[in-house]
Amino acid sequence: MIELTDWFTAARFPDKPWLVVGKGPTFERRGDFELGQFNVLSLNHVVTRLSVDVAHMIDIEVVRDCAGDVANNARWLLMPRYPNADSKPGEVRLEQYFDELPVLRELDEQGRLVWYNLARTPPVGGSPLIGVKYFSSEAAIAVLARLGVKQIRSLGVDGGRTY
Repeated sequence: MIELTDWFTAARFPDKPWLVVGKGPTFERRGDFELGQFNVLSLNHVVTRLSVDVAHMIDIEVVRDCAGDVANNARWLLMPRYPNADSKPGEVRLEQYFDELPVLRELDEQGRLVWYNLARTPPVGGSPLIGVKYFSSEAAIAVLARLGVKQIRSLGVDGGRTY
């Protein structure tokens, strides 16, 4: 697994803005935009419908739901070291899910699994602590901002829990 700041230092992303894509109502407008002009970071289940640079999943249940697509549709998987479980702060480290969710082990072996410390869970090492209050989009945007990204756009990051 690759720690967040080590990953962003080593990974090379084109010099273009980032687009955070959720599954809210405006997701259906994705065809109206040239997505190739962005580095694309998906939230949760979006990776089942769109090829992305980075898939961000904060809940382990989302990995279960998307296991068949994440390896094929995402260049990287970005997750908390302690993923949420049952919509609660996690108590189990990401690597402890490798046997249950082989896609995690596969991505790790390929050098495509990136972790960060999520607030409200035990911090690991000196990796930055990323806060979140309600939605995974908060953590995804905080990660990008923490890494110095200057332009972040969003699509489908609307609707809250009503979508």
